Amino acid sequence: MPLPAFAAWALTLSFVVLLFVLFRAPDLATANNIYLGLLGEGGTGAMWALKTSWPILIGGAPALIKTPSFELGMRLQPNWRTAAAFVVIAVFCVLEVGKGAPQSFIYFQF
Repeated sequence: MPLPAFAAWALTLSFVVLLFVLFRAPDLATANNIYLGLLGEGGTGAMWALKTSWPILIGGAPALIKTPSFELGMRLQPNWRTAAAFVVIAVFCVLEVGKGAPQSFIYFQF
């Protein structure tokens, strides 16, 4: 008997994400620390502060919507309020990305 679609998707995604850790970690001890951090054991530090968790939850919420993105885009009619909101979000993102010292792109390290 096959798994329900959502359970099969969740199992596949979990498997892929967990294997990405092994692909990227330099050794098994580091991978173990990352796995402990994923489980909330503080393997890579303390748990996230609520200040950090809210943007992640808000940003991840659209992934749970089953409406196709094209349909959502068609519902969003262009007007000045929408344009202003997108400009504010874009400026905020650019300013947030620019904080701190520049870091090299991860794939340049291979």
